Amino acid sequence: MSSSTSSSSSSAPPPSPSPRPSCFGFLFRLFRRKPADDQQRRPCRGETRRERSRRVKSNKSAISVYNGGGNPFTSFQIDIWTNVSKYLRCDDVMNLRLASLGIPRAVTLNPALTGHLTLNLDKCPWEDWARKKRLDHDHLARIWCGREGVIDFPRDITNSELEIFLFKDYLGKATKVSFGRCQNLTVAWLELLHEMRHLEIEVGLPSCITDEELSRYIPSLQHVTRLNCVGCSQLTDDGFNQLGRLRDLKELYFLHCKNLTSLAFLGNLDRLQNLSIDGMLNTPNKKSTPVVTDSMLATISGMQSLRSLVIATRLNVTGMGLVHFSNMRKLESLELERGAGECLTDNGLKVVCGLGRLRSLRITHCENLTDRSLNYLQHLHELASLELSCWDSSNFTDEGARQLSELRSLKHLTLVGWDKLTDRGMYYLSKIKSLESLNLRFAKHISDEGVDHLQHLKSLRELKLADCSVTQKAKFRLKRVSGVNVTVL
Repeated sequence: MSSSTSSSSSSAPPPSPSPRPSCFGFLFRLFRRKPADDQQRRPCRGETRRERSRRVKSNKSAISVYNGGGNPFTSFQIDIWTNVSKYLRCDDVMNLRLASLGIPRAVTLNPALTGHLTLNLDKCPWEDWARKKRLDHDHLARIWCGREGVIDFPRDITNSELEIFLFKDYLGKATKVSFGRCQNLTVAWLELLHEMRHLEIEVGLPSCITDEELSRYIPSLQHVTRLNCVGCSQLTDDGFNQLGRLRDLKELYFLHCKNLTSLAFLGNLDRLQNLSIDGMLNTPNKKSTPVVTDSMLATISGMQSLRSLVIATRLNVTGMGLVHFSNMRKLESLELERGAGECLTDNGLKVVCGLGRLRSLRITHCENLTDRSLNYLQHLHELASLELSCWDSSNFTDEGARQLSELRSLKHLTLVGWDKLTDRGMYYLSKIKSLESLNLRFAKHISDEGVDHLQHLKSLRELKLADCSVTQKAKFRLKRVSGVNVTVL
């Protein structure tokens, strides 16, 4: 018996090589780091811990052909990108997500990487190319450019990076640029402002700028619409007087300018709409500077375009000086904080309430005000937002809440530190039918009964409480009946 055992085991044909990528976008799909899948993480047989560590490390730096999916540039090193980008055209990079590049600095700001490229911003989303990775790679910084054409430059941008933005015309589509929080820009960058004349510009003066330097760069600031003077301790009144030449200025903010003692230059700013004067509190005599006097209020009252005023420093005014408040007929928002609020008395509030166009009034540290003065607020028929905050002691009682109940147009009310307010006062506040938000922090005598009175406010959407006797049961009951978002701090 013959048996033919044919063991003709024909070997399988070798796999055909994958087709080479087409020329279009070839460099985009050329390199990619191998994915760290389960197969790579699984240890091999007989492999020591040191060998496995070396293998994982080599896999991380390995580069393979990109077969589609995801972003091929997430693992590029700077030298690789430099070599590849030499062969790219403008059409190739218009949809590239530059924010995904694994390099510390955004490539749009690195002249060695993108000096020869021009990004097509019409097709490349701004939030993709204008983000910037922080050095620790933990998270992305906030968006520089918004879709509406507003560019908010980050805190750590430098002079050279800003020059690239201007040289490559990345601001061509913008309508407003903000340098208000840029801390690494030196005084020399102010020379670049004349190239942004067509934009609405917000600038923060460098804290180290001197009178001489400000006088030199004032011509470059002629088209600035908002100016922040924060911590300018080297400037004196001679330097601040130069700001009177900025006739297009609409918003001006002072904070911690310890040598600012005169505001006479404000009389030249015909178009100024928003003014904020914040004091320097750490002076040797423990008193804030600048001190707003009668003459300063007279200068401010002559600014016919002023719409918003913030004074957060000491008021050293007489009865005649308070009359200047009544001359600010077009004022719509007034904030008297810290030292200004401490100096305000009942008679002073009576003068302030003569500003019939006020829509927002904020007074903090108002320990010298009493319930009687709140009756004057009824003259503010357009008042929509009111804050009366006391931090040391409060003279306001339930009678003050009864006076506030007459404000029919009020939408936002903040009463911080009213430690004498009780549930009866909450009953009076529940009569303000237009109220949308109510902040009652540090009102320790308010209980569940007082919160229940607010169920009749159909427009109320937010209630903030702190240091009070309100229970969770009353909180959930108010939210169920009226849909109010109650926050107990």
